Amino acid sequence: MDKIYQRTENGAQTFVDRKTGLGEINEAMMGETKKSVDQMSQISRTDFQIAYRDGRVVRLVLVDAPAPEGYTQGQAVVVQRPGQAPVTGTVAHIHTAPGYVAVRDDRHRHVSNYPTSFVSPAENEGEPTDETDNHVISVRGGKVHTAMPGMSGDAYPLCRGGGMNQMVTKFAVTKASLSCKTCMTYAERRASREGD
Repeated sequence: MDKIYQRTENGAQTFVDRKTGLGEINEAMMGETKKSVDQMSQISRTDFQIAYRDGRVVRLVLVDAPAPEGYTQGQAVVVQRPGQAPVTGTVAHIHTAPGYVAVRDDRHRHVSNYPTSFVSPAENEGEPTDETDNHVISVRGGKVHTAMPGMSGDAYPLCRGGGMNQMVTKFAVTKASLSCKTCMTYAERRASREGD
């Protein structure tokens, strides 16, 4: 999880990145502005207070970066990049650039930053209502398959494209659009039969 500094100056609170916060602390301790500092206090290992001679009091506390607006840390999301298979993951932390979400990939466990337009909340909460619209995706990412109907508890793909041994590959329910060619063919055939 990324850390940032919560900077409070005379009661006004802002957040600054770690480099900026450490820069101000180092400058107050050893830099050119050291002469303008009245008192420098290290309250804890991650908490500093700087009293400047001009009356300003600055407190810098190292905190976890909050999640971007509209998302909560640990929230399950699906990343849909143009022309690529969807990726499942969880919100890790906020990115320093506005308009980005940091997502921890379920498959590789690494954190990547994506534009908010690529990220949507995963809709796998509760019981699915319409079995024809249910899709599943491997918890490690990959193609989105049609869910096997009538499965209670566990989710499996209707096709065998999810792996020969589906007891090893784990799947999660998603509302992302199909990307498995076999499942799309099956869906087209079902739709044409229902249209007759």
